[in-house]
Parts: sequence; C-alpha cells; structure tokens
Amino acid sequence: MSDIIIYGFFGEDEAQRNFLAKYLAQCFPDRFVEDETFRWRIKVRGRDQVDAFLPEALLQKAIFRLEFLFVGRDVDTAHEPTIQLRRNTFEKICKDHQPVVLMLPVQCIEHWLWYIKRRHEEPGKKSLLESQPRSLAKQAVYGGCNSKCRYAAIA
Repeated sequence: MSDIIIYGFFGEDEAQRNFLAKYLAQCFPDRFVEDETFRWRIKVRGRDQVDAFLPEALLQKAIFRLEFLFVGRDVDTAHEPTIQLRRNTFEKICKDHQPVVLMLPVQCIEHWLWYIKRRHEEPGKKSLLESQPRSLAKQAVYGGCNSKCRYAAIA
C-alpha cells in the first residue's frame, strides 16, 4: 500500500460522504483520497437502494482497485438487535471484498457533522450534541441554507 489511500464511498446521501471526507481529513491529513470516478459510477439514494446495490458496489470496488470501500447506511435506531441484524447482513455480503468499512449511523449524520464543525471552530470544547433535536443539528451545520445549498455549505 502506498502512503496515499484511494477509497470509494457508497452510501445513502451526500451528508454521509461529506462526513467521511471531513473525518478522514481531520484524523488522517493528506492520507485518504476519494476516487471521483467511482463516486459518479455508482450512485444511490436511500437505504433501500444501498441494500439492493451493495453487491454491484463491491464489484465496482474490485474493478476500480480501491484500497477501501466505505459503505454508509442509516440505521436510525439505538435498538441493538436491529443494528446487529444490519451489520451481520452487510458483513456477510462484504466478507470476500475486504477491506470494507461499514458506517451504520444510529443518529442523523448532521449530528456527526456538527461534532466535526465544533471541533474545528472550538477545539477542546466537550459537549454531547446528539441529544439535541435533529432540526437544531441541521441548523448548526447548514445555517440558513435551503436544501439546495446544504451540501455545498459543508463541502
């Protein structure tokens, strides 16, 4: 493996992709680069499409020779058996295509984007943000943007 890691993202929405990009940039500066061709080659919306097209994404991972594939699929519950069922299902599908990193958020992704924003704007400030309402998380991350400019605001 080289010093630069080429990865692909396959997931529900741009908020998850943006979270991943921000997280990797903060934790591993100049180490991870997303394969833009893969990004546009296989694009889905919503969890049902993630479930249905995961095998195709894994095939494309091999074709593109990605070093990592990050798979984002909202679970939106803290119910452990539901989380474990989704994890087991995906791990079974992905077992022959490693490395694959599963991202199964149990909270709206904007809460995690808010943590990244907070860390950047107020380093060292500690507070639990996930207990805040989803609407407040979206306001904190996107400001007054309407839905058309939301993803550009955090990119």
